[in-house]
Amino acid sequence: MKEVMSPVYKDFIVLNSGVKIFPQEIEEFYMKIAPVKEMCVFMVYGMQGVKKSKALWAIIQPNLDDFREFSEVNLRLVIKERLDNASQSLQLYKRLKGFTITMENLPHNQSGLLERSAVKRIYESRVIAGIEGALSVSKEMPLEDRLLIQSETGRKVLKCLRMESGMRRPIILEDSLELDLGIDSLGRIELASCLEIAFDAEITVETVAQAFSVKDLIVGITDTLRGVKDIPFEDQGLSLGPDYWKEHLQVLPKQENLEMLELGTGYFAWLFRFTLTAIDCLIFKGFFNIKVEGAENVPQEGAYILYGNHTSFLDGPAIGACLPRRPVFQIFYFVFGPYFFRPFEKNIVLRNLVKMGRFIPFDYSTHFLEALRSAYYVLQRGKGLCFFPEGLRSATGGIGEFRRGFGVLAKETGAKLVPVAIEGAHEAWSSTVKNPRCYPIRVKFGKPLLPEDLEKQGLAMGSEDNYDAICIAARQALVELKSGVSLLENNLEVVNEKHKGVRMKEKIVMAICFLCVGSVWTLAAADNMGPNVVNNSYQAANRNNVTGQSIMQTGTDTFRNNSNAAHDNHQSMLESSHSSYSTDSNFKHDSDLDAMKGDDNSDFLDYSNSRHDAEQDYSMGAAGSGYSQEE
Repeated sequence: MKEVMSPVYKDFIVLNSGVKIFPQEIEEFYMKIAPVKEMCVFMVYGMQGVKKSKALWAIIQPNLDDFREFSEVNLRLVIKERLDNASQSLQLYKRLKGFTITMENLPHNQSGLLERSAVKRIYESRVIAGIEGALSVSKEMPLEDRLLIQSETGRKVLKCLRMESGMRRPIILEDSLELDLGIDSLGRIELASCLEIAFDAEITVETVAQAFSVKDLIVGITDTLRGVKDIPFEDQGLSLGPDYWKEHLQVLPKQENLEMLELGTGYFAWLFRFTLTAIDCLIFKGFFNIKVEGAENVPQEGAYILYGNHTSFLDGPAIGACLPRRPVFQIFYFVFGPYFFRPFEKNIVLRNLVKMGRFIPFDYSTHFLEALRSAYYVLQRGKGLCFFPEGLRSATGGIGEFRRGFGVLAKETGAKLVPVAIEGAHEAWSSTVKNPRCYPIRVKFGKPLLPEDLEKQGLAMGSEDNYDAICIAARQALVELKSGVSLLENNLEVVNEKHKGVRMKEKIVMAICFLCVGSVWTLAAADNMGPNVVNNSYQAANRNNVTGQSIMQTGTDTFRNNSNAAHDNHQSMLESSHSSYSTDSNFKHDSDLDAMKGDDNSDFLDYSNSRHDAEQDYSMGAAGSGYSQEE
């Protein structure tokens, strides 16, 4: 393919094949997609000790304002996902082989243009050595920074950072919490607790989440503590204890998050999930020829976590389309909030849809602890949870490393872990393409695994942390399960021939229209009755601080009142018509009354046995729960 050189780009790199690459063109392409303030692309020689090796590399300065706006703290994770997705639309020789993040401004000349030679001279040795983050400080520290790091607040913050990161070298103000100290989302929660113990004051996770560097953290803690009290500097024990995570997870979620958990199975909530599941099954059976294996391995009752490989937008719906009848109405979905839940936050109609669909939104910054508490809350009540431990979708189709939060949730709840291998979803609709295509999808459920067994296996595999051990062993089990999944129809042409004459876009448009009409109709009725019943129950429970059994009783009383009102209305109508009918009418009237007196909930008796079973599960699961109310 012949390259057309634009007159705008002056700097270029010549490959061995003679093809020219224009770094500025690549930089402009990636900066439109990723939250990057500035970047510099150059060729690195001698990667991994091979002298003749070449790699197209980028030095990236992230746009921290964009990360703060969306409450994101995982710089490398977010930037890597954006770059991987964007790279799929570039020719192979233009794709970046890797990148290094720096928090410092890149050098410029007097005209304000980027000095590529200076960037390469400063960072090339760090790239080859695999070092990123803050540059070593060679100049004298400013007086303001010296006073900040020598203050009592600064010394205590540095002490907590050394304990959490295990860093032996001196920590400087320019160090990045993530890149230099290795403190991830869970690490920030633990750091916030460590700071609370050290300062004997309330330090919220939000305060720690807004800091990207050590200097940001010290300034944020200083502002939080200003005016609270004088801070004595004595050597306190900063150990968080072995039961740290269990104690944190046992705290009830906030009221607004608790109200979003649809534990009951009201008629309209059940009808919405039934409609959603039916459409989901029709789409996957008709468009993707989905096949399932091992569905009998999904527990019918009790707490369990379905965890699978995550490579596509279709992974969650594909699992939902393959679940047996009983689990499909009991399971919750742990979904990434910034991509899924943000448009639903202020719209009451859409919020009710999310609630009845049983979605638990999460992100890796300010709301991560609340999301874990919500997940712990539903698991303790004997519900199921669908969880993707990789966090974000894989751009390559492989299984990435599991995040530590999965191990924390598995160990502290003791829930059974069911691996789910999904094959074909990446080819059908990967994160790097705009539209889906017909491709057969296979889903295989593995045997349930116990967290304590996985913990032993992980420790035997060399892990030093109990939570990480569960993640390592669970990932290995999923890899082995996925390797055994075989596609019976892995040829796209076979599927296209089967669905000949119907175009993919037309199918999706019809399915979306059907889903929207059904959802709006269901919610129009649910907004008047279904959600109000559950919301009133939760509000009454929180005011009186009662147990899950009292919540169920309150919901039942409210439901009985509605049923009695319907009974009275029906009886009045029958009495008004009594004068115009004879003995046959009286017989019908008496029969109706006898039927209604048989059960307070008789208005809904004929709809489904599934709903009745689910109500029993709720009443049994909500009876005993030991949670402490956070003061």
